[in-house]
Amino acid sequence: MYKQVEFPITFKESLFRLTKSEMNHLRNMYQITGVSQLNKTNLVDALSNPILDSIAYYFSILDEERYSLIQRVAKSRNGISVDITYYEVLSLLDLGMTFPAEDERGRIIFMPEEVKQIFFEIDGKELQKRIQLNTEWIRLTNGMLHYYGALYVHTLVIFIDEYSTFNYKKDIERYFDVMNLYMQMEDRIESERFYFSHIDVEDMDELIEEQEMRPEIDYYKFTKQQLLKASAENYFDRTPQMKEFLDYLNRNYDLSKQELDYLGIEITLIVRISRDVNVVGEYLEEVIEFLSIEVLHGLIDRLVEVYNHTRSWMLKGHSPNELSRRSELLNETPSDDQTNVISFESGKKVGRNDSCPCGSGKKFKKCCLHYEI
Repeated sequence: MYKQVEFPITFKESLFRLTKSEMNHLRNMYQITGVSQLNKTNLVDALSNPILDSIAYYFSILDEERYSLIQRVAKSRNGISVDITYYEVLSLLDLGMTFPAEDERGRIIFMPEEVKQIFFEIDGKELQKRIQLNTEWIRLTNGMLHYYGALYVHTLVIFIDEYSTFNYKKDIERYFDVMNLYMQMEDRIESERFYFSHIDVEDMDELIEEQEMRPEIDYYKFTKQQLLKASAENYFDRTPQMKEFLDYLNRNYDLSKQELDYLGIEITLIVRISRDVNVVGEYLEEVIEFLSIEVLHGLIDRLVEVYNHTRSWMLKGHSPNELSRRSELLNETPSDDQTNVISFESGKKVGRNDSCPCGSGKKFKKCCLHYEI
């Protein structure tokens, strides 16, 4: 893949540097048919014009990070030495935008002259406005999956429409093109059947089933700013309970900010995918040494608070504490269709075999028993 190169270089010369397998990736990306049996020289001729005729659209579905990279490559005479992932190199190659090479600087990526010309012709305020909107869609999607874990794509698009500039008829195809390209380059979102899911979701079918068993619970309504903030990689909510927990760890173990942030990220993830607070306790046992019974009790007390105030994928972005308060309010003003809801905190004991207060229809022992400590 990384071969010596001389500049300037044309698009056909760039294609000819590729293996036939790499050219087949390009052929598939641009849906060019009837050319698979051609020899390499004829295949290059068959691919060149159709790709150059269509590549402008692919520039328009980039996000800001990739656009900035493409802009730098286009402005360079001899390519640039850049630290990007192997998947990004392949994805940009599959689009015919940039090609990998090697020179005295080491590994580089470059753009053929004809591709540069096309990029400069469309680069301007309109393209930049589109790139900004693409990026907003991606960030909103990442933010929603951070809190919900997985979403049916139709539901996701409805939410995008609420938070962003979006025309369903005009933008639906573009949205999925933007997301598919992004998912090729970033390992943060997975697509399966008609769902998008967070990369850390271990069993999407189980998660969807858990969410569907709670039809009376709506997805928690976040603000646009909350979702954009949550879109950052390794983000976690620094709730008052989480801050107190991390402060307590720091007071007793003198941990660095990086170590504390790492623990916050890991604990948030474990809480989101598990309904048993003991799993979090077991994780802590693996990474820190309990200094005394007193410190252990202090950790457990604070860990329970973190657990009950952390937003759960199974609860559609709600925290167990929020649903407990909601259940208590419902019991204060009962109606015919709400009398099966039992409050966690109303003083009325919830039996293991009673209906779960979250309204899933399952028994308490098989649902949220472990949420409320």
